[in-house]
Amino acid sequence: MAITNIRAGLIGTGFGGSVVLPALRQVPGMEVAAVCSAHAEKAGAFAAAHGIPDATNNVEALTQRDDLELVLVCTPPLLHAPMSRAALDAGKHTFSTKPLAATATEARQLAEAARAQGVVTAMDLDNRYVPVRRYFRHLVASGYLGTPRCVLSTVLTHHATKPDSRIYFWNWVSVRAQAGGILGASLGLHHLDLLRYTFGELIDIGGLATTQVTEKPVLAPGYSEWSELGPDTPIVGTRACDAEDTVVVHGRLAAGGLFQMTASWSTHHGSGARVEAYGSDGTLVLDTDGVLYGARAKDSELSALEVPPSFGPPSLATDHVGRFVALFGEMAGAIRGEPIDAAYATFDDGLRVREIAEAVTRETE
Repeated sequence: MAITNIRAGLIGTGFGGSVVLPALRQVPGMEVAAVCSAHAEKAGAFAAAHGIPDATNNVEALTQRDDLELVLVCTPPLLHAPMSRAALDAGKHTFSTKPLAATATEARQLAEAARAQGVVTAMDLDNRYVPVRRYFRHLVASGYLGTPRCVLSTVLTHHATKPDSRIYFWNWVSVRAQAGGILGASLGLHHLDLLRYTFGELIDIGGLATTQVTEKPVLAPGYSEWSELGPDTPIVGTRACDAEDTVVVHGRLAAGGLFQMTASWSTHHGSGARVEAYGSDGTLVLDTDGVLYGARAKDSELSALEVPPSFGPPSLATDHVGRFVALFGEMAGAIRGEPIDAAYATFDDGLRVREIAEAVTRETE
């Protein structure tokens, strides 16, 4: 029998509550029927506040429910693998926040389990839905560049140097053993995935990763990474951190040419994200202002390229929830067995970016 109404169980109320829940509620035929948190009281309060019928602190109980088709894993990274595995073993379609797992070995086990169960999987690599990124990919696939020769991606931000970001403060993102760092669950992973999404598979990977901000302030009790943060946020000391904040990743594009990605969130005046792609027949440059420039080999200079409306509304560039609405809309279609050309990343994609991250040599300065 075809599925019409997709009932989901949500595990985790931080990112799950701020982004995943409001997005899923905008997708016709999808609903969150149960929520799970580590503390029963917290789960109950969250369910009451958001009109969710059931709450629990038991992951196994949630994943075993016969009335749920989908499980949403929105917890810290070390919990992704066991919780996603519980959902997969129960035959549930599964969504996970990044990274898929703390190690490539665990990620491979999850991807294999998902294929064996024949279920739909997805990950929160939502920047695939930014219209200019989708148009960039379309142009590359259409042969605008010809054969790619050289791709340079830079991602330079101040997240670890200004107290308006959770990255500035000590938390699991600061700890290598908890899959933190810029290649763990954040910017680096997004942009590695975007390189794969745009240019195809990345091979012969190498690189270096280092920790330059080795001590961070600790938030006062009552504050969390989801609190409103700023210069006046109270702190109670500092703690050491060893997760990488600056990386250089390089290798080959399977379609031809070389690539390099330089990423850091420890810069004071970071320029943002920029991609330069040079090929046998043309050039494409996505500037830090989000404008895409292009030129064919015969042209004397780059010109701004207008993104056609068919690639999505411009608002998706900044609308985090809106990108997840698009993601869950496509995932719902896949669960229902509809023929769709989905853009969302699967557990196979999560495995590959985890493998790439592990191929980079880490150092602590």
